[in-house]
Parts: sequence; C-alpha cells; structure tokens
Amino acid sequence: MSQKARSFAHLLLASSTLLAAVCIGCGQTQTKMAGGAAARAGPADGVAPERFHARTYEYVAQVLAMPSCTATVEEVAPCYACFKTEDGRMLYIGSPGAAPEVVGFVQTLQKGETYFLPDAFMTYQKNQREKPNKPDAGDGR
Repeated sequence: MSQKARSFAHLLLASSTLLAAVCIGCGQTQTKMAGGAAARAGPADGVAPERFHARTYEYVAQVLAMPSCTATVEEVAPCYACFKTEDGRMLYIGSPGAAPEVVGFVQTLQKGETYFLPDAFMTYQKNQREKPNKPDAGDGR
C-alpha cells in the first residue's frame, strides 16, 4: 500500500470516528448521518416528496434551500446543532466541516428554544451584514 493510500485510509478512519462521536450527541447512528442516500429522507421513509428533509445541513445554500419547518434545539455543540421538528424528525445544522457562517449561526442557538427554519438563519445573515459579530470586524461593536 502506498503512503498516499495509507494516509487516505487513516484520514477516512479518523473522519468516521469523528462522525460517530458527533452522531452520539443526539442519539443518531452513523448510518443515519452518513453521506449519500442514507442522509436524506425520501419515499423509502414514507415521507411525501414535498416534505423531504436532509438530515444534515452544512452549507449556506443547503440551509437556505431546506423545507420550512418549526424545530426545537435538542443539543448545541461548538460546530453543530441537533433539532427535533414538530413531526418528531431529527435534523442537524452544521458539522465539523460546515461553512463558517453556518457554524456562527449554530453558536447563537439556545438549547430548548424553538426556531422557524430557515427563517432564523436568514435573520442571522441579515444581522451579520448589519452588525458583524466578529472579533476581527474592526467596527468597534
């Protein structure tokens, strides 16, 4: 096995371990959070196509395109939040590889609070444009 292949194998193992650790936080299994078809709700889940929810939203475009829903924060970690929707489904916003803007949004969420998504994210974006909450923004606020 080449050095590149060994490095890739180690990276893959490390990311699987990290993903499993993240999944344990809200009681979801790795197969439910893994990429591809397993990460999406769909007809096999008995859900109508217009109500599809990905289980994880990591990027701004994904969060903005998510179906509207009301969800309560079950857990907030440094880079992701676990939500429970009104219909009892679990979904995640953020991950260790999420976009910085998504992670910034996650860090504003409060456990136990209910949010209307993706509107809460759009409000966060608007507030960041108007009044950046960054230590290096240089605006003195």
